[in-house]
Amino acid sequence: MLPVKKFALLTGLSLALTTGAPLLAPTVIMPAAYADQTETIGITPTDGVNQVYDADHLALEWGIRSSFNNYVGGSTHIFDGAKASGKSYLWPYLGTDKNEDGSVSINYGGTVNFMKYCTDPEDPQRGACQLDLTLSNPTIKTMPGTGKGMLSVVVHTIDYATKQWSGPERIDFAVVDFDAGRFNQGKTADAELGEVTSWRGVAGALTAAGNQAFSNFYAEHGFVNSLSFSYPGRDALEGTPDGYTVSTVADTTIDFNGAKKILQLKDGNLFVVTSDWGTTKGVVASPDLRTISEGFDVPFDSSNNVVVDTSSGDVIWIKDGTVYAAPVSSAGVGAARELASYPGTATAFASTPAGTYGILSLDGSDAKFTTVTSSGEATTVDLPKSTDVYVKYKLNGNYWDQVYGTTFGGSNIGMQGLNDGTFIFVYDHNLTYGDGEAKRGATPLHISPAKESVAERVSPIEAFEPAFETNNSIRSVVVDDNRIVMYNQYGTAYEKNNSRIVFGHYADGKFTLDAGPGPFGDIAQVAGVGFLEDGNAVIAAQENSTLYTVDPSTGTVVAKAALGDRMKDTAKHESNTVLVGKDASVYVLDTFVPPNSYDDLTGIKRLVVTKPGEQKDASVPVVTMGDTVEWDNPPAEPPADPKPPADPKPPVDKEPPTGGSSSATPGSIWEKLLGVVAIAGGLATIFGLISTVLKTFAPDLHTKVAAMIAAATKR
Repeated sequence: MLPVKKFALLTGLSLALTTGAPLLAPTVIMPAAYADQTETIGITPTDGVNQVYDADHLALEWGIRSSFNNYVGGSTHIFDGAKASGKSYLWPYLGTDKNEDGSVSINYGGTVNFMKYCTDPEDPQRGACQLDLTLSNPTIKTMPGTGKGMLSVVVHTIDYATKQWSGPERIDFAVVDFDAGRFNQGKTADAELGEVTSWRGVAGALTAAGNQAFSNFYAEHGFVNSLSFSYPGRDALEGTPDGYTVSTVADTTIDFNGAKKILQLKDGNLFVVTSDWGTTKGVVASPDLRTISEGFDVPFDSSNNVVVDTSSGDVIWIKDGTVYAAPVSSAGVGAARELASYPGTATAFASTPAGTYGILSLDGSDAKFTTVTSSGEATTVDLPKSTDVYVKYKLNGNYWDQVYGTTFGGSNIGMQGLNDGTFIFVYDHNLTYGDGEAKRGATPLHISPAKESVAERVSPIEAFEPAFETNNSIRSVVVDDNRIVMYNQYGTAYEKNNSRIVFGHYADGKFTLDAGPGPFGDIAQVAGVGFLEDGNAVIAAQENSTLYTVDPSTGTVVAKAALGDRMKDTAKHESNTVLVGKDASVYVLDTFVPPNSYDDLTGIKRLVVTKPGEQKDASVPVVTMGDTVEWDNPPAEPPADPKPPADPKPPVDKEPPTGGSSSATPGSIWEKLLGVVAIAGGLATIFGLISTVLKTFAPDLHTKVAAMIAAATKR
């Protein structure tokens, strides 16, 4: 048994959002003609409205949108019976309406207001704050038997950019879908209520009007926090679910930073590792996520280049020229033993289905490839020079060709083993022709270390050339049997066309391009990819917070599932945050910020296939006004009211386009300076000197500078 840790466990946190789902009502755009700063909603209690409810009163638990709440430091006023609980809010049940069209409206009360960027932060006044948003009286409207619904709220707000007031007006705020939700029905201790229906974790997606309420900081279809609620009666809201849906969400104690990996051990337990600035941590979780170990130190480097040995169950990793093996349990990584050594500095590491391991490394200016068996037998061979690999392009041979990757950080899934013991290596970057002007993307490489001839050991995969004609920094690859997917991790609402996904397969020594480079549908900011037994791929995307099921032969999206409100910043650091488990469950790493901390911690979602009739879940609790949401400890000192920028800018997670092809955006003086140095030339020599000196005399600083160089030099 794994030691039990207190963590948030939410059953049924999301639901499948199918394409073509009809809305119950047209989107309402808030009128601005009559709204102004004289309105008192959100700054005084509403006359005649109950302000306090008993702890056992039925309620809606809804945190609005966590990234917004975190950024602005929480609400300013709470009235009309609503109350804060942790980083969420509880809204009292008011009643249920049966509408003439057969729909059901479940009504909740309460008012929550945010007044920020005020002239006097200590005494916020309406009309003297740049952000003034009030949400009141949420209603969940649903058509029984369809599984479709709409969350409407009364909104009063001032637009952050235009300074125009709107509302108070009830608007259709977010689309909800019950098809894959979880519910429970039964009697409560309160005999007067009779039977009660409770739903847990129903996901929602912003309408255009809902996004407008946030001053268009986000995008239509962006997430809102999941809804959990109870109401009297047995109105059946479920539809006909079919597909993957979130069944469980769990929290860990390790940071969500740097390179990440989720692996399944031989005993079925999950092993999650993250790394940031040389601090590498891990946890072990049971397959159902109901038991999670405390975080522990792991001996991997910042790239988290680690795999699981399918025969022994040990984890295998590389670090500083050595290949290691060790068992893993909930107590941590056991005693390490050395398997083999390899020359130079590794740029990629992978295992094959047969249980051998490959290390691509740079030893000075020479590229090497080392193959290691599970018994520790190692064979190192030379690889051809970069100018000899892409002969047809007549490369000019400068450092920027980076044919074999870079020693300064990089993807931990840039190379994968194939079923015949060879390897595919993906490191898309600018290949510069001999004239110094013409450029193209770097076609993935097929590495065959057993070939006798050095020249034959590496060859560009010509079948994939059409998908790599332009540089889109595709740095990640996932292989399952003969199926291959390659992708980058950027592409936002601003730059959807920069999101690239390539599908192919490998059979009988031959590569075939199936689909790509995309984009496919509205998939953007890929956090991770996995393959299902039926041949389809599942793609977790930060943008729209969605898990997509995709037919890799065509790139067609065949199903969607909402991932909820914890996907911010998951598409970073060229990691794969998706795992398809042995029982066909899909696991996705996500991120959350506990109230007593401003650190991003790692969470885990488990998705399972939900069939019609399987939505009822006896573990779903009744939601009441006396509930305490997990992590219910407010910060000892709330954050200072942030000073707004001179020019209106999004206050949360909306980012402007970078204009480049990298998922990394240099944000520090160091990174920018290093980027200038990189452009100036002489990179191999300069970076080599920096690396050697720091690695010798300041290894911790070496790790940090290496990461910054990697970020600064991605183009």
